[in-house]
Amino acid sequence: MKKMVLLLVVATICVAHVPAGAEELYAERVTGGTLDLEWFTPYEEVGGNVPVALTLSGGEACYPNPSGDTHVVSLSTIPMGPYQLGGSLATDAVVSDGRLDAWIFTGSGEARVGILFRNSVGASYGYQFVIDSGLFQVKFRRGDGGMSPETIAFWMGGDIPGGPPPANTWHKLSIEGVGDQINLWMDDMLMPGCPFTDDTYDSGYFGTYVFCTVPFDLIADDIIMSEVTSPVEEMTWGAIKAMYAE
Repeated sequence: MKKMVLLLVVATICVAHVPAGAEELYAERVTGGTLDLEWFTPYEEVGGNVPVALTLSGGEACYPNPSGDTHVVSLSTIPMGPYQLGGSLATDAVVSDGRLDAWIFTGSGEARVGILFRNSVGASYGYQFVIDSGLFQVKFRRGDGGMSPETIAFWMGGDIPGGPPPANTWHKLSIEGVGDQINLWMDDMLMPGCPFTDDTYDSGYFGTYVFCTVPFDLIADDIIMSEVTSPVEEMTWGAIKAMYAE
């Protein structure tokens, strides 16, 4: 009887460790060449741009796009002092715990491009996960309201899983936050040093980001925000047997 109970406990724990399919909370796939979500710019006070749908003709450097449907999101920068800046946030999409996945095109290497997570109105508030292909760098940053967000972690050259992202290439950026634990992936490879512990921002909008010294169009594809759940605490075989020892 004790052996049967033990087997039932093991089976229950094994089932509990099978990850359930994450539910999509918001998805921008540019379905049929039209934006699926409403977007706004954090820079309305200076006339910031909002994203638009773009259908590729086949001659662009970003063709083909990862989804293969020729429809992408395009965001143009605006002048801000000596720089060019662009940011977009999904309207009415404030998320606390979640996972953001997005395909980002690096462009010619002149710009810093990436995604925003738990962002407030003002793209310098929140978390940024960005590629700077011209400097062979990938950065995880925390905005504090100024023009120079604080770098929490950065990776260069061989420290980047898969190597530094070249110019004019597509890459999948992912950021997941559960409470104060934050994980990051590039092309589905976990970044070294994860998870990072930071409780500066516990909720906010999500979107895309671009910073450059010249006018630039950020191109993105399949921007998906999904729910996440806290992991089940793992138990060893020894701990299970000890629970039912005489």
